[in-house]
Amino acid sequence: MLGKRSRPTGNYRFRFRSEPQDPRRLDPVRSVPPSLKQRRRRRWTITVILAQCLAITAVVIALISFAIHVWHDSISANPGFAVGNFNFETNVSSERGGLTRETIIEVTKLRPDLNVMSVDLGALQSALEALPQVQEAAVQRYFPNRIDIRVSERQPVAWLGCAPRDIVPNDSVKGRLLDAQGVVFECHSVLNQYQHLPTIDIPSLTSIEVGRPLSDPRALQAIQLLDEFSRQVWCVPLRIKDVKVDNDYSLEVQLTDGTMVTFGIDDPQKQIKRLSCIYLWAKEHDKIVATAKLIAEHNTPVTFVSRQEAARAPFPKPHPAVSSNHRNTQDAADIKAIISGH
Repeated sequence: MLGKRSRPTGNYRFRFRSEPQDPRRLDPVRSVPPSLKQRRRRRWTITVILAQCLAITAVVIALISFAIHVWHDSISANPGFAVGNFNFETNVSSERGGLTRETIIEVTKLRPDLNVMSVDLGALQSALEALPQVQEAAVQRYFPNRIDIRVSERQPVAWLGCAPRDIVPNDSVKGRLLDAQGVVFECHSVLNQYQHLPTIDIPSLTSIEVGRPLSDPRALQAIQLLDEFSRQVWCVPLRIKDVKVDNDYSLEVQLTDGTMVTFGIDDPQKQIKRLSCIYLWAKEHDKIVATAKLIAEHNTPVTFVSRQEAARAPFPKPHPAVSSNHRNTQDAADIKAIISGH
């Protein structure tokens, strides 16, 4: 039947006013504007919702303000949470050149009145690890008023020498120390134990950066030689005094007894064992080793002098760094001849 509706029309006139694309919106019955009562009810609903939101916001702000006030009174302004005298531990004592509490305070800016919660642990750890002599640092906070600082410092194994770059061993200003990984760090004071460290002299050092390992592989090979030499058991008291790196195939070493030894770059442990056998033979035959070129695996060139001859006229044992150009040239020629088998 024309005009018959499938469903009752009650309340249909308000149902589709918010749907602009619905074709039934054009129906004049359904497009009747809302009444005044409906508009008032809608405004009242919106007002109630806004009031509830404002009330909740005010309560949240009040709680936050109260928490901040309580935090400030009980912790931030409480002298019981002051850092005071922090705990500091290091693997190197101050008598052996380790970091002191005064240095830590200067680097980290820690003060006794500083609140424990205001300490930035990450920034404090970064400041400590930026020191060249620091290998690793750990900082922890303990309530109510405790800061623990633990530092692992680098242990020097040798002095670095490089005259062209004005790096001088046993000098608190121009001196640079090396650890077992070849990291370079400054020497603020020449302690007694530092004076007995060997020197690794590299005149042709390409680059150097304090706090970073040397990029020259020859320096790392020289450090490896020092480590292997210290592990060997010797029949006489013996240490390495100086290591000079002049080329890519050998290391000129002066020992504490004055002996000049030429080591090859490869397999230092095997060469050190040969040198130990040479010293043992010399001791049994009452002789003193003057020179040895261990770069030759067979028929190693070695010179000896007797103890009586050494006492009457000590044989010269020049330092590699002060040897004449003629001597260096002759040694290089001898080494090349040994390598080539002549």
